[in-house]
Amino acid sequence: MDKPASEIDELAIPLEGLDWRKFQAVLLAEHRATERYAEKGSNARLRKIRIGPCKGESLVAPGWQVNNAIVLDGDLGDYCLSHFHGAEADVLGSIGHCGAQAIRSGAVIIQGRAGNAIAAYGTGGLVAVYGNAGKRAAVALDGADVLVRGSVGTQAAYAMRSGSLIIGGSAGAELGQGMTGGVIYIRGEPASVAKQLREVKMREADRMRLGLILLKAGVKSTGREFRVFRPDA
Repeated sequence: MDKPASEIDELAIPLEGLDWRKFQAVLLAEHRATERYAEKGSNARLRKIRIGPCKGESLVAPGWQVNNAIVLDGDLGDYCLSHFHGAEADVLGSIGHCGAQAIRSGAVIIQGRAGNAIAAYGTGGLVAVYGNAGKRAAVALDGADVLVRGSVGTQAAYAMRSGSLIIGGSAGAELGQGMTGGVIYIRGEPASVAKQLREVKMREADRMRLGLILLKAGVKSTGREFRVFRPDA
């Protein structure tokens, strides 16, 4: 006997032919119903959404703003998870260029690598990449936290205004070019650093913030081996 929808913990959806606007409308209605049940003392909870298989498709989950956790089963193409808000997405593969662009809140965890301009213009939330990332990672970042466990390409943190970029490996040339605010934590060596960027001593506040971001991203590290860079005031 099939379980009623409210008792199914995970909902599997094929990606092919999926209308994202209609799908989000259905999930928003479910979310509101779940909130009403919770107000009445019910144990109803939001379902995890598993979508796939993903085979490099672009423009997947644009403007996602539903609080259901979402699992994307495979590799994604360009401009996926843009304007992400309020939930958690786990990408079980790699993501193309401009992934998680303008993220507003929530968390996007990418198990593989990322293309160019990951988390560009992000104003909130967390983007974690377990592999390497291309050039201009965290370009124009304005409040979000970005973690790349591997290395990043040239001009990482270009025009960054606020937020955090954490690099577990090395960085290409011109790290922090045009950066006016925020902070970079890096464990490896940058090929070159922008003129206005200065290495500073890690403060207790930095240590706590770095540790919290690493914890959220599921990375086991004390953060002691990282160096800290900030732009001139």
